[in-house]
Amino acid sequence: MGRRDGESETAVKTIRIELVIATLALLASAAASIASIVQTRTIGRELSASVWPYLAVDTTFSPRSIQVAIDNDGLGPAVVRTVHLSADGRAVNRLRDAALDLFPRSHSHVPKHSTANEDFSAIGTGTVIRPGASLMLARVQSPLLHVGPGSVDRFELTICYCSIVNDCWTIDSRDTRPPREARDCPGQPTILSY
Repeated sequence: MGRRDGESETAVKTIRIELVIATLALLASAAASIASIVQTRTIGRELSASVWPYLAVDTTFSPRSIQVAIDNDGLGPAVVRTVHLSADGRAVNRLRDAALDLFPRSHSHVPKHSTANEDFSAIGTGTVIRPGASLMLARVQSPLLHVGPGSVDRFELTICYCSIVNDCWTIDSRDTRPPREARDCPGQPTILSY
């Protein structure tokens, strides 16, 4: 009987050692899996940061001129999803119409010798603004133009754009804060023409 007891004690010790080894292996495997998940998320965030577009509305004006541009100061291209322009609270689809409504000429007649310089660009769903680039939306310069204080505040330009990894943001020409993160870009695909 003593011999059997010794054998069964040895068998129990062997099973316990194998159980401890298996448990440790399982814990090591779980730790490696967690480390892999954390590393994958970190790499994903690094990728997002390396292609992060950062759009800003740049509005410059003087009494006789106004210029509105969209600058991409980020590291990656910005893919425009939606664009909304309003003038005095009403939606506008053409930049030229907004400019004429908001910045009227000082005289009802335009002399033949006066010169007006107007440049407009279209922007809409699918427009891509590359890193470091600036898209000139509107430039109006005329001796008959009156751009006074507060004239620029009468228009609002809102753009929702995404990075190439589908992280999205919204900017607003009236908001001085950085672009706000957006889950997606609401609204229908839009084109703001000239």
